[in-house]
Amino acid sequence: MNFRIVWLSAAEQALGAAFLAARAVGEVRAFNVAVRQAEAALTDDPEQAGESRTVGTGERLLVVPPAVIEFEVFPLDRVAVVSHVRYASLRRHT
Repeated sequence: MNFRIVWLSAAEQALGAAFLAARAVGEVRAFNVAVRQAEAALTDDPEQAGESRTVGTGERLLVVPPAVIEFEVFPLDRVAVVSHVRYASLRRHT
């Protein structure tokens, strides 16, 4: 299928902040692996990746711990646009 991924500027900034948050707790490797897996899913078949956020739109949420990625799919253009990314720690809070 091969979709193109476009990262909005705000998503790129959020990615940097998420990376720093992961680094602060020693989860950089897991975060990087998660982002690569998410990008592979978005390139392959973004319409099936994650879950729909709003009925009737292409907005979706993909969780690949510890990364959470918000994106929108434009199937006719074969593009997935990443609008936000955040880090969600793998460590459980007690």
